[in-house]
Amino acid sequence: MHPDRRGLRLEAPAKINIDLKVLGQDESGYHQLETHFAAVGLCDVLTVALAEDGLELVVEGAELGDPCDNLVHRAAAAFLAEAEVAEGARMTLEKTIPAGAGLGGGSSDAAATLKLLNRLHDDPLSDVDLAVIGRGLGADVPFFLFPSPCALGFDRGDRLVPIDPLPESPIVLALPPIHVSTAEAYAMLAESRAGTGTFTTDEHEVVNVRTMPDWDGAAKGATNDFEDVIFDRHPSLGVLRSEIEGAGAFLARMSGSGAAVFGLFDEGEAAAEAAKKLAESFPEVSFVVTETLTAWPQTHLARG
Repeated sequence: MHPDRRGLRLEAPAKINIDLKVLGQDESGYHQLETHFAAVGLCDVLTVALAEDGLELVVEGAELGDPCDNLVHRAAAAFLAEAEVAEGARMTLEKTIPAGAGLGGGSSDAAATLKLLNRLHDDPLSDVDLAVIGRGLGADVPFFLFPSPCALGFDRGDRLVPIDPLPESPIVLALPPIHVSTAEAYAMLAESRAGTGTFTTDEHEVVNVRTMPDWDGAAKGATNDFEDVIFDRHPSLGVLRSEIEGAGAFLARMSGSGAAVFGLFDEGEAAAEAAKKLAESFPEVSFVVTETLTAWPQTHLARG
C-alpha cells in the first residue's frame, strides 16, 4: 500500500477578488467576468483516507445540510468516476470559511478533494483532467487547482491567466452574519442594468498584467461590480467597507458577491489594530487578521 493511503490532510484556503467586473451574458445565460483572484490564509482543513467502498463525509464546525450535497462529496464522486476507481473514501472537513461570503470556501474544498484523491491514487489524472472536473463543479474551482495562488480570471472566471503572486500583504477579513446568494446577486445586478443595453468588454478596461507589478498597480482602479446592488440591499456592508478604509486599508472591497469584506494593509500591526477597533464598532461581525498567500498550502500525512 502506498504510504499516503493511511490518509492525507490539506488546508483549503479562501480567496478574495481584488477586482471584479461583470460583463455581458453569453449565449448560455452566464455572465462574463474579469477578475483578479488572490488566495488568503483563512482555511478550511480537509482530511481524506481511502476506504474499501462508498463515500463518507463528516463536516465539523458548520451545519451545511446533507453531506451528499456538499461539494466535497460531489468532487469525490466525480473523481472516482473519471479515474475509474473502485475504492471509496472517508473524508473529514473542518469548516472555518463561512458559506455565502464570496470567499470560495466550497470551491476550495472541492479542489482540495480532487488534489488529495489524485495523490492517494498515485496521480491517475492530469492537471487538465482535474480542471475539467473542477469546472463542472463550479466556476471558482479551477482557480484553486491552478499552479499560482494569484491569477486573472475571464469568461465565467474559469479561464485563467497566471500572474506572479504579489508580496504577502496583511489582510483583515470582515465576516458579517449575512448570507448572500450568488444567483440572487446576479439577478439583482441584471435588474439594475435593465434597459441600459448589453455590457461588453468594450465598456470595461480589460485587466492588464503589466499594471500589476506591485500592490499599488493591483489596487489602482480595482472595483467590484456587485457592490452597488448588494450595498443597496445590505447597507451595513457599505458602512463596513468605508470603516475598513478609514481604519487605514490601502484597498477595501467586498469579495465576490459578498457578504465578506476585506481590507489590505501595509503592516501586520496596523491590520491587527484596525481589526481590534473595528470589532468594537461592529460586535456582530467576526474579524480575521491573516495574509495573502504567495504559495498554496502543502499536503501532509493525516494526524495519527
